[in-house]
Amino acid sequence: LFRSDSRLSQTQNFCLGMFAGMASRSLTAPLETLKVLRQIGAPETDKGVGKSFQHVYRNEGLRALWKGNAAACIRLPPYALINIFAMSYLRQRMADVNSKMSVLRSIGAGAIATCGASLALYPLDTVKTRLTGQYLNNQKYTSVVGTFRTLIQEEGFMSLYRGASAIIPGAFVFSGTTFLAFAAFFGTRKKASYTQGRWNTFINGSLAVCFAQCCAHPFDTIRKKMQMQSGAQPSLIDPRIIRPDVAVSKGWFDCAKQIVRQQGYQGLWKGNLLGMARVLPTSLLMFMHFELGKRVLLYSEGRIESIWGESTCEQVHESIYTSPADKHATRTTTTTTSMSTRTTPTEHAQPKEKHS
Repeated sequence: LFRSDSRLSQTQNFCLGMFAGMASRSLTAPLETLKVLRQIGAPETDKGVGKSFQHVYRNEGLRALWKGNAAACIRLPPYALINIFAMSYLRQRMADVNSKMSVLRSIGAGAIATCGASLALYPLDTVKTRLTGQYLNNQKYTSVVGTFRTLIQEEGFMSLYRGASAIIPGAFVFSGTTFLAFAAFFGTRKKASYTQGRWNTFINGSLAVCFAQCCAHPFDTIRKKMQMQSGAQPSLIDPRIIRPDVAVSKGWFDCAKQIVRQQGYQGLWKGNLLGMARVLPTSLLMFMHFELGKRVLLYSEGRIESIWGESTCEQVHESIYTSPADKHATRTTTTTTSMSTRTTPTEHAQPKEKHS
């Protein structure tokens, strides 16, 4: 829906994207919180979305709806950087002579880049899940750094990577279904104009992301359940932490089997509707904040007349991009051109020969 602006530098465009991503994530954090609680099997989320909101608000307060949001915002910039650089490197290495990639190579490159970024920052994802899955009225984890310290001291360093094995199959499923869904949806509409093309892109992109997210949701559910599992004995598990509704598993496949055995296949898609409900508002909020930040920067540099419009300041553009010597040369050229156009055709006409 939005694209980088050529009037801004790459650093400015990246910072605007991060600002838009953090803002949209923070504003839709309550939906993410309920999704995670539903995935790990919190009992208060079994009575519907409305009653789940009421239960969390009444028992833990309004702040509980933003549990783990700080860790998610901290994770966003490095995740985007790693993903961008990994994808750029893979495109250079996997493209053919004409700098093109086949469908399978594109899917593989996207999956590998996603795996690399997710594995590099997986501890932050574990911390986010632990912060979300605790009761704030008697919380055990008080901050991102404190959660890191507590997990390493009590459960060991490898507890930060519990459930990471589900990233690889989940990344390939998400990358493949995203590519196929984009190809299917974008092939059904023609761009009649720039405005219609932009909104058609938004609609088709949202539908494609919803479809891919639905297909890859079971792997996300498995990760969340395994991140909440503690290696301690059941009698030693802190009651301030919501226990997942499956026992300690030996791997992502064993966790999946336990979920199916206890809850059926629908247990793998717990919280899926809440996840898909975030796609549309997240995309719209990202667009709004990106455009707002872009216009603020352009207005501060004198490139547009108002934050609320796209009209360009011609005089400001001339003072910024044209030096005094260039202005004088331009005026001289304009004057010479105008004088040459004033010359009448009779001045250059040849005298006609007289015929007897």
